[in-house]
Amino acid sequence: MKPIEMASDEEIRYWKSIAESHKGRYVEGSLGELGHVEIPYRRWHIHVGSSIVCRHDSSEHLAVSTIIVARYLTLDHLSFRLVTEQNVLFVRLRKTLGLQDIVVGHDDFDETFLVKGNNPEKIGALFSRSSLSSSLVQIAKSQSQDEPFSYTATPSRDELGKAFEGRLFNLELQLSGEADDPSKRFSTALEIVKGTLDGLAEYGSADEVDFYGA
Repeated sequence: MKPIEMASDEEIRYWKSIAESHKGRYVEGSLGELGHVEIPYRRWHIHVGSSIVCRHDSSEHLAVSTIIVARYLTLDHLSFRLVTEQNVLFVRLRKTLGLQDIVVGHDDFDETFLVKGNNPEKIGALFSRSSLSSSLVQIAKSQSQDEPFSYTATPSRDELGKAFEGRLFNLELQLSGEADDPSKRFSTALEIVKGTLDGLAEYGSADEVDFYGA
């Protein structure tokens, strides 16, 4: 997660207020960089930070992306990837041709996301929860076509991940662009991550492990 260089006082105050309102803590960055927020949930820790991403592979069009990451110990190596597709007819065509692994069964969700994963039955059950699917649709539709949205569960590739022999996974939700109510959008995104962790634990895909000793 790459911090934004030379964070403004306003940005720091905003993220400190986010940490306080969600019973987390703000971790200071170094050399003027924006730090990150850590929010405890059950025995997991959810990390929140910001990075700069390019639109359409052009360094002249930059967007600020908020990245929410939760680490968990997988019990079955379930992985998934949700991305948005603005062209609804294209989504329907992909489904008709069988080019998408998973159809959840909620029309709004299925017309908003392209879903890939290695366990269609379990992932379909996870995102068939109405509270989770409706919140994801709400978040995705709040962004413009130029703003990337992705939600993934994938193996951690860093040294800590290697220490757990590939069993450490990252649940990562990426949001981009401005919102009419940033705090409300963030709270919705945070509840999505929490709800996904709950579902993964309920379906036997995630163990609760405290990696940070808190």
